[in-house]
Amino acid sequence: MPLFTNHLRKESDLIQKGLELLQAYRSDLENGKEVLLADLRVAIFAMQKVLEHSHIAKEESILYPALLKSEKWSSTSEMAKSNIHSVFNLHAVVRDRLLALRIAIDECECEPELKGLVDLRLAEFVDQSVTYLGCEKDLLYEISENILGLTVQKNLFVLSQDFESLYGINHLQGPRFIFNHLRKAKGMTAA
Repeated sequence: MPLFTNHLRKESDLIQKGLELLQAYRSDLENGKEVLLADLRVAIFAMQKVLEHSHIAKEESILYPALLKSEKWSSTSEMAKSNIHSVFNLHAVVRDRLLALRIAIDECECEPELKGLVDLRLAEFVDQSVTYLGCEKDLLYEISENILGLTVQKNLFVLSQDFESLYGINHLQGPRFIFNHLRKAKGMTAA
């Protein structure tokens, strides 16, 4: 049976592919190329589904409580605890940047001269998300694997499957399809 942190890592890989797509849009905007707001909006919708509605939600509702309940939590170093808390604090920042980007796209559709705001908000979101993913992989999952035993990890995986059933079977297939479609349109490899 798979481990929960490995499951989260797979989601992180999909998020990374989405960020690569958003980075390509960001480069196009910075170079004065035309970017269809509809394409950017669809990419952001897919990113929100996988990042916020699935990935971050699982970390906050499943992983973090399991860490706090773990027998090893009390003996975990203060530095490790601080690193874990900092990753969870990044969740709010990433959500805020995502919302700011969505608002900027809406405003730009009404006032096209606000295209620079979309570029700024896209850069903020991508940069913050890259920071978050790096901290998550380097800190959160490694520390979690040291704190949580195999049995707990397997139980968390089963719990995450129950969580996913709320969204339907293969809930990440939609975002993966969207990322692949938009990546191919830009001449990038599939996610």
